[in-house]
Amino acid sequence: MRFNLVLSGVGGQGIIFAARLMARMALERDWPVIGAETHGMAQRGGSVVAHLRFGGAKGSLVGSGSAEALISFKEEEGYRNLGLVEPGGDVFINSPGPSLRPEAGEYLKRQKISSHLIDADRLALDHGLPRAANLIMVGFACGTGSLPFSWTELEETVKAASPERFLEDNLKAINLGRS
Repeated sequence: MRFNLVLSGVGGQGIIFAARLMARMALERDWPVIGAETHGMAQRGGSVVAHLRFGGAKGSLVGSGSAEALISFKEEEGYRNLGLVEPGGDVFINSPGPSLRPEAGEYLKRQKISSHLIDADRLALDHGLPRAANLIMVGFACGTGSLPFSWTELEETVKAASPERFLEDNLKAINLGRS
């Protein structure tokens, strides 16, 4: 099994926690996992990118055009990292709009990359979970069947990884993304 996944956004969006959930699901399957995190001025809202490689990769960074999927917690960071997605891959973008910028849409069409948009920020705020857009995005991506993890695996991993005081909200968040 080989699968390269990139998660992108800005500092404070929970990208590292989301990446750890994905890595934990792979480890539960006894898949080799290697990853890396790149942080800009993350504490001040700078770019954060997490690279996850499942299946015995030799290096930790996902190369240009080799990610099967990109989950972007901020639309602009999704644009910045589109070049990492392989032709035929999937992008999951937290976006308030019904569509992406025209030039991005044209690029995705040429590359046969499927785009999946959800306004995770709005869903999080509307349901009283202002810090849970990350888990809404993870639930959204896993719920499409485009990632190599089942819904049950995600639920069990969230249960195991969440501190007790956040468990109910975290489960609610992934389910908001799924619907």
